[in-house]
Amino acid sequence: MATSSSNIFVRALVKYASWLETKPYPTQIATATGLWTVGDVLSQTFEGKHKTAEGYDLKRVARMATFGMLCAGPIYCWWYKTLDKMTLKYFVHSRTKGIAVKLAWDQLVFEPPFMSLFFAVTTTLETYGPFRSAPVSAENADAALSLLQKVTRKIKNEIVTTYLVDCCVWPTVQILNFRYLPVHYQALCVNTVCVGWNTFLSNVTNKDQSKIEKTPDQ
Repeated sequence: MATSSSNIFVRALVKYASWLETKPYPTQIATATGLWTVGDVLSQTFEGKHKTAEGYDLKRVARMATFGMLCAGPIYCWWYKTLDKMTLKYFVHSRTKGIAVKLAWDQLVFEPPFMSLFFAVTTTLETYGPFRSAPVSAENADAALSLLQKVTRKIKNEIVTTYLVDCCVWPTVQILNFRYLPVHYQALCVNTVCVGWNTFLSNVTNKDQSKIEKTPDQ
């Protein structure tokens, strides 16, 4: 029985690995959606949401899953393929130099705007759409400006601290990722580590949610 289960698991992994190469975008998008969902559920579990009368905030889970599906999945897939092509020439002379250049591009060029995108998208989803946390008045003529203010404030308040934590976590992960994994597995590696990272990000982006949403025009 154990051997049979093991064989099924191995075949599933082989099939998944094949999809990563032959159908990278749908595979990475589906993977990111699932992993960002798990990250937020874990975050809410650590916050004790399951022990409250309201239980888990399913709209919040949906917002994080939406970001994983629409942003993290396709962007990570594109970025690591592009990064590999951009830095290939540096690996010709030195693998160490190639990894260092890759890491610099990833940490200094890619990460800050991607992190800003995360706060912008999640704040927007908190304010508008089917997964919003509170209804927005249809008569609010300054809705767009209000949203811009919320996004700007969120990024201003959270980006520096979050990026510093990012710099403590991701360089080591990415050195190992770039050193040992083929490019078509690198986005998967990032998304997998993101289960823990997303738990942290979800807590950061939702901790001041009630303050952000309680504006006079709403």
